Amino acid sequence: GTFASTGCSSNPHTYSCVAATGSNGQASSSAFTANGTAGAYNVSATAGTGSVNFSLTNLSAIGQTLLGTATDATNGSKSSSVSIASTTNGATELILVYRESQASGETISSITGPFTGIPQLVQNGTEFSKHNVYAWRAVGNGSGGTVTLTFSNSAGKNNVTVIDVIQLSNNDTSNPIVQSPAATATSATATGTLSTPAAGNAEIFLAAAGANTTLATPTNFTQIDTHAGATGTGYSFKTAFIAAAQTSTSSALGASNAWGTITLEIKHS
Repeated sequence: GTFASTGCSSNPHTYSCVAATGSNGQASSSAFTANGTAGAYNVSATAGTGSVNFSLTNLSAIGQTLLGTATDATNGSKSSSVSIASTTNGATELILVYRESQASGETISSITGPFTGIPQLVQNGTEFSKHNVYAWRAVGNGSGGTVTLTFSNSAGKNNVTVIDVIQLSNNDTSNPIVQSPAATATSATATGTLSTPAAGNAEIFLAAAGANTTLATPTNFTQIDTHAGATGTGYSFKTAFIAAAQTSTSSALGASNAWGTITLEIKHS
């Protein structure tokens, strides 16, 4: 790691900082920044013949990989599928979904795929004019294949469904999701909010609009995936990632429309 030069009386090496004491007998070093190597390390402070060690741990940053994405515009279908690349055995798999239905109140009743155990619901979202977003999670079993979502209306009410399957890395696999608030409104900006996200935790932002318009990638985020089209009433879909979760996230729309979001705080390992 390195100490910033500003704030040190001298900076003989980037990994050391010499600071003079003030009239109160206290000394403050400059800011220390760890490198990108994960693992345990010590930072020591020395004054005269005395010293103290601080045992610290540098965490690996949470990562994500898009294993597969699909758009199903089959009118009236009850189920939708996506082919995905091989999962990592034991890894957390997120299934993020947008759907415009022909009926209100539709939910996902089950998900199957190359998973260990039964996928779990994270967030059902908040419906906006028969549009909705959903977040589920599963555990990879080491193989790839087809992920199939079955929806609750037995008559089959699909207008359009978009699916992303995203694999996480360096996260807590036992309890990967700290919080997953949903939001909906009609405006020119889709937003999401996390309540005091913890240091080291990451964020995935899912946004969808009920119109064929643009959704901007939030500032400092990396786009995972995006889709838009004229099927149904028109739709827009975006997923984005940032390694350091934020309290507030926003995505500008090309024009004011009804939108829905799910904001996921991902817990580090």
